[in-house]
Amino acid sequence: MSIVLLRFALIYILILLFTTSSVRAFQWAGIDNSSALQQPQLLLPTCSVSTTTNSVSGNSQQQRKPRIAVFSHNEANAASYFHHPEQGALDAATIVDVQIEWNRHLVTTGLKMSDDIKAAVDQKVDGIILSIPDNTVFEAAQYALERHVPMIVFNVGQDYASQLGLTRVLQDDKKGGELLGQELQQRGYANPLIVQFAQSNDTACQDRIEGLQSVMTDTHHTPVMLHDNNSTLSPSAEIIRIYQEGDYDSIVSLSGANAVDIVTDSVLTMLDDEKDAHIGVGFFDLGGNNMTSLFQKHRDVFAISHLPYYEIALPVFYLYLKILTGKDVYVNKTISTGPTLVTNTTLTQILENEQTTMIPLNDQTGYVGAATGDTYNSAVMRGAFDLAHKLNWTLLNGFDHSTANEPDGQARSQISSYVKQDVSGIILESSDESIERYSNKSQVALVQIGSFFEEVKSNAPNVAIDLDDLAQSLAETLIQDDIKAPVCFAEKTGPDVSSLCRQFYDAYKKLSTLSLAISPTTEQQQQQHELATNPASSEGGNSSLVPQAHHVIHYINISTGDATDKQFQNIMTFLETIHYEPDAFVTFSDHIFDIINSRILKGYLKKDTVVYTSSDLFDQVQAFVSGRIRRFWYLNLFALGFLSLLNILLINTITYQPWMHTQLATPMVDNICPLGTFYSQISPDYFCLDNNQRTRLAIQCSPCPENTYTDRYNKRSCSACDYGTYAPPGSSSCTHCDQGNTNSHCQAFEADQNENQRRIFIAIIVPITVILFLALCAFIVWRSRKYLLRRQRLRDETWLLSFDELMNEKIKQLSPTNEEDTNTLASDDDDGYLDNDDTSKDNDGYGNGIVTKSDDDEGSDPDDTKDNISGTRHNNEKQDQQPQRHSLQHQLLIPTNHSGDSPLSKSKCASVMIDVPEPQSAHIKSNKKLGSQKYFTSLPSTESTDLIYTKCYRHNLPVFVKQIGSKRVRIDEIVRTEAALMKETRHQNLVEFVGLILEPHRTFIVEEYCAKGSLTDVLADPDIDLTWIFRFSLINDLIQGMAFIHRSKFTTHGCLTSSACFISSKWELKISDYGLHKLRRSQVDSVLLPSVRNNYLEATEQKDDIINNLDRINIVQFNRTLLWLAPESVFRTPSGIYLTNPSKLADVYRQVKNIMIKKRNFYELTF
Repeated sequence: MSIVLLRFALIYILILLFTTSSVRAFQWAGIDNSSALQQPQLLLPTCSVSTTTNSVSGNSQQQRKPRIAVFSHNEANAASYFHHPEQGALDAATIVDVQIEWNRHLVTTGLKMSDDIKAAVDQKVDGIILSIPDNTVFEAAQYALERHVPMIVFNVGQDYASQLGLTRVLQDDKKGGELLGQELQQRGYANPLIVQFAQSNDTACQDRIEGLQSVMTDTHHTPVMLHDNNSTLSPSAEIIRIYQEGDYDSIVSLSGANAVDIVTDSVLTMLDDEKDAHIGVGFFDLGGNNMTSLFQKHRDVFAISHLPYYEIALPVFYLYLKILTGKDVYVNKTISTGPTLVTNTTLTQILENEQTTMIPLNDQTGYVGAATGDTYNSAVMRGAFDLAHKLNWTLLNGFDHSTANEPDGQARSQISSYVKQDVSGIILESSDESIERYSNKSQVALVQIGSFFEEVKSNAPNVAIDLDDLAQSLAETLIQDDIKAPVCFAEKTGPDVSSLCRQFYDAYKKLSTLSLAISPTTEQQQQQHELATNPASSEGGNSSLVPQAHHVIHYINISTGDATDKQFQNIMTFLETIHYEPDAFVTFSDHIFDIINSRILKGYLKKDTVVYTSSDLFDQVQAFVSGRIRRFWYLNLFALGFLSLLNILLINTITYQPWMHTQLATPMVDNICPLGTFYSQISPDYFCLDNNQRTRLAIQCSPCPENTYTDRYNKRSCSACDYGTYAPPGSSSCTHCDQGNTNSHCQAFEADQNENQRRIFIAIIVPITVILFLALCAFIVWRSRKYLLRRQRLRDETWLLSFDELMNEKIKQLSPTNEEDTNTLASDDDDGYLDNDDTSKDNDGYGNGIVTKSDDDEGSDPDDTKDNISGTRHNNEKQDQQPQRHSLQHQLLIPTNHSGDSPLSKSKCASVMIDVPEPQSAHIKSNKKLGSQKYFTSLPSTESTDLIYTKCYRHNLPVFVKQIGSKRVRIDEIVRTEAALMKETRHQNLVEFVGLILEPHRTFIVEEYCAKGSLTDVLADPDIDLTWIFRFSLINDLIQGMAFIHRSKFTTHGCLTSSACFISSKWELKISDYGLHKLRRSQVDSVLLPSVRNNYLEATEQKDDIINNLDRINIVQFNRTLLWLAPESVFRTPSGIYLTNPSKLADVYRQVKNIMIKKRNFYELTF
């Protein structure tokens, strides 16, 4: 039996030992609370990826320390404080591992301060802490805010900060003035002397004066301004003088440690003179060298403290949280650091707080116990762990869920357990207000967190979120999103119930009622009518205008574990039975959100289910990015844990914390990553530790790299810019590349464009160049060939003809086989000329040795001329009814021999009209003026013969040969040029030039043969019926021919007569006797023109016209030629020589009229 008992005892001991070791092994998890020291719980995993990208909206994963720039305006006085304010910022920066860049500015250097702020913004500083003393600095703060730089205001600038919506850490100066005024009144003082340091901030001093005057209504004195001249003796004496001369009973120093020293010295001097003097002394700000002595020596001394050390230290912590989480800890709130009234009684405690730093920075022995529940426990504990990790403190977390429904036992056992472990403080999640009294008994610093993060009404420091603001924002958002049937799920743990859903419903109901009253929809108006007619219709379903509370508010007990899902299903079944179909779910419980999220993923709820929740958990962020959450709010739970541990730190250094009950903001999160950024996940948790042991967000928003962009929020990757566009880092769109852009993408694009342009240039220009080159070559070849052909064509042999050759070819054409031509042959002598002494040859038409009378012979009978012409015409009327000259063209050339002086050789139109003496030959009638219409004929000589006109053949084609003079012509460039121009001239209304015959004593022009004769012959032939259409055709031909001449290098004709117009076999009018100006002129006697120029030019009225156009001036040879010339173009020299100046206007004269009335000669036209 004893053996059996012994065995049972051994087994019991072994079980007891095993149980004890197991409990000790799991102490860190909170399974047993009775151990001496729990093991720390590692709450932050290591980041899987280390990134060095720049910060975007605060989500920075920089390897470097965050940079915070501090801009203070009153550093001239700060050195005299008990604690240098800069030291508070440096201590806080050392704790949270950030870099502080301090900038000191005097009050009067606002412009310099503004420039420094803008420069810091441009240098990409991570955050700014500043005071705002004036409008200049206010504008600089706006500049920084527009560029999304986190900012917090401290010390001065409450109104400015409120306008910008910035958090400010400072005291309320007006309340400080009221507090000081109340203390003065209580001690019987009513007329203070107000002293202000000249460089103090006017705004802060004015607020303090207003506070004083609001309490002491009789105080309206202007403050005495003191100047800093590095000596306090003279200002002190001045204060004493003013105080003694005035009706004052107290002295108040408005601002600055220097002013405190001056006032202190003044009062001590007066007390030395009169120990029992009744003087009240008040100070704003603690500092100076003798203020403590004054407090000890005089009873009625008091001051207002705004804790300057903490006033600058707290913004560093808040800005660190903003930079880390990207969310504001407080939104447009004043974090009060005062006013705190300092009296003789509280001076020691206040000075102790002022002169103590926050912690010894090398202390690594701190232990803090944390007892938080499951509701967002991880998010709260991560914030506490982050600060504990920076302080080298050990964070112990223990919470027994089995006793969660017994708060008193759970909380007290937890506190007792941590007290036994000798912790420096305890963070306790509990809404029990009596816990604070229990912790005071344990003499352990306690920071209390409400079970649902609500404010706890106790004296213990309490960090809470602003549930009223959250409920209001939530209700406004649902109204804006037109949610008609929301359902709000709240937690309850034992007797504790979250009040958020009730607060939300009250705000939602109020806003819905107000919205219906202002602008009801048609459906809502119908529902209002149903409610008015049938009140019972509001008992269920969606018939009521505003959902009832039992439709919206629902609670789920999260302490029952797996039963939470069943509770949710029961609530949904209940809503279905009452015909309430939710269109949105609202919950700020991580457990309930997991249920909703899981049901959406499994398909139990619609994919488009609208969910409103928080953003403090990693799963919630992922759901928002995936589109399963419409809107969510950041509860600042990380900051809640961080600041809770900070309060434990500060409790050990300062007993009074004016800011301890300020509630955290719950800003709505519009997006995780803004436009121009992409997110990456560096940890499966919400926060993690990087390689430098700095806390980072697991979801990092990084700027899009260069030449990439995101035009939507919360993108996992950036899109590359299209070809030809670029984007700087962090862009939400791409911009077309400009010329000369230094962007690498644009440079590559520009290079490609240049290359493409080069290829296009090559593809287009090279073929064009080749074509142009080939065209140029072809043109050169063509021009060369044309030149060669022209040279060949214009060689002397091409236009220089032989009279004998033409006559021989004519003889061949007039062979005996042609009976009609043979009958016209005459008996020839050795020279082959026909002698006719009685008449001269007429050469108005075509003729071969035809004898003519002088046209201007006064004794000639016109009828004889007519008979002579008509007789010749009738002899040839069978030959195509040609006029007399045409019939004579077929005769052989018959020369005429004359004795004595011969008349002028027959030219068509002479340039000069000359009075020639009557010839002495007895067998020639007197001819006062002789000659034909031909231009530029030579003057007669004793051996000259009549001019020759004949029809010949060249290459079997008929040509007309006419003599223009008897002068010898030397073939030079002038002749060749004129011959070339004539040879190249082609027009259907011009007689074609064939060539020249240049003999020693005769010059001939060879031209196209016109079968119908001259216009004179056609007009004179009565058998030719010229209808008006035919006349108009002739006129049109004349106009076209003259127009061509006027456009050509000839420019003018010079002597256009009907004898110079010929009719072709097609009855086309062609103009002759154009061109060859210098050749024709060379046939004039070489003595005549110089004689006219030398002897008669001076007396000529048209001297200037002749000089200017001397090369164009022609001499008129015959009187009848004058009838064809325009009167304004003819002028006469004193010697009786007529000169004509050819012009385009004078070219056509009488011709159209001649054709219109069909007159043959000038006598019929004139007389």
